[in-house]
Amino acid sequence: MEPNSISIIESGRNFPTLNSLEKIAKALDIELNILFRYNSNKTNSEIIDNINSELNKLNNDKLEKVLLFIEDFIL
Repeated sequence: MEPNSISIIESGRNFPTLNSLEKIAKALDIELNILFRYNSNKTNSEIIDNINSELNKLNNDKLEKVLLFIEDFIL
């Protein structure tokens, strides 16, 4: 996508097409549905449960990367 096209979407002057949304998701290396997730009012316990569920899916190499990210984020 052209930077100008992204700028127009970000500024709210235009809505992205499905094709554009697919390109954005691909560039971010995420599933398209992730772009439509909104914040919810989950409890700390629910958030921790969700995090643990996702962490259980990762191999050791990815878990170590997540740990490094968390340590950098907290410090």
